[in-house]
Amino acid sequence: MTDDAPAASPSKASSGSLISGLPAAAFFALTAPVAVGGGLALAPLQALAGLTAAPFAGLWRGIKAAGPALLLLLGFVGFAAASTLWSPYEAGNWEQYQGAKLALGALGAALFCAAAGASARSRALVRAAAAAGGLVLLTLLAIEAFADMPLNRMAQPLAETGVLERNPGRGVAILVIMAFGVMGALMDRDTLARILWRVVFVGAAVLSLQFNMAGNAVAFGVGFIAFMIAWRTPRFALTALGLGLAVWVVAAPFILGWLAQQDNIAQALPLSWQVRLDIWGYVAPRIAEAPFLGHGIDASRTITGLGQVGDLTFPQVPLHPHSAPLQVWYELGAIGAALLAATLAAGGIMAGRALSAQPGAAAAACGAIAALATLWSISYGAWQEWVIALCGVALALANAARR
Repeated sequence: MTDDAPAASPSKASSGSLISGLPAAAFFALTAPVAVGGGLALAPLQALAGLTAAPFAGLWRGIKAAGPALLLLLGFVGFAAASTLWSPYEAGNWEQYQGAKLALGALGAALFCAAAGASARSRALVRAAAAAGGLVLLTLLAIEAFADMPLNRMAQPLAETGVLERNPGRGVAILVIMAFGVMGALMDRDTLARILWRVVFVGAAVLSLQFNMAGNAVAFGVGFIAFMIAWRTPRFALTALGLGLAVWVVAAPFILGWLAQQDNIAQALPLSWQVRLDIWGYVAPRIAEAPFLGHGIDASRTITGLGQVGDLTFPQVPLHPHSAPLQVWYELGAIGAALLAATLAAGGIMAGRALSAQPGAAAAACGAIAALATLWSISYGAWQEWVIALCGVALALANAARR
């Protein structure tokens, strides 16, 4: 702006700031019903909110601030998209467009994060909408948990209970990620806010134990530890988390492959975890077949054969290896794993610098990312659109928690 350029009036500036946060706030208002049904609509809703509300006028400043981490992320997404050229699954199923969907999902998450922190008014509106949406989601999931899933049974009356539990189970995963963002925004504020974050904390903790999905409880526990460390030491926690996740991505196939060979460990675990170990033990050695470029995105879907644990027989790899780092290694090889690890390390270091004086935002980011990384490592596929959208939710809530 030049010296003689007319300044915007306070009322217009406030109105613009408020309007810029409305689509992001609307996203959180819709999160509860979407999440209870399994959360598959999160990605398109997030992309729409991001495209509608992103502060494009000031976006270049944010891009420059993100710097190395953003370039590395672009490199990872670009390499994953390029791997469709040698993927046995994508080669015969071009209509899947998994590489393009990954790129669009990452873009939607980034724009959504920018929209959530566009201004002080936007951040306040997003914080309020996320807190309200989280409480509604908590209430709906409690009804599902303690009243035999009436909402999901009404929508799918013929579905088996075990299959039906996956919908509210994914809803709990979404609640866990949202909970840490809401807690980071509400801690150390007025009395009502302190009451609300405790309600969210207790509700998410209790619901993480429901629907026979132990991964949610593990993710909540890991996220809470990261949350509390970041509240006390923001810069250290974010930097350590980024570097720790980078090391985990590099080491995952070796650690998981070794665990799968320990019969004494497998026998002490529940059946669902024994199945995971069997899958990991099959996939980890096959990384050596294409160690640098990988087998190509979604190549896990082409693995045939059956696995067996006791009397239970199952597809050897049901859609994906149920560990995203292992999937990245198998499908994108050492190059993809190195790009992802470098992205996480750079992101952690840069976030630690940016939020060193923002304990609420740092705690929101650390708790949500640690919980999401846990789920991503033991349950869900690397390219699932709703999980990528959860990355956008975690970053957006941390952005909105800034003071």
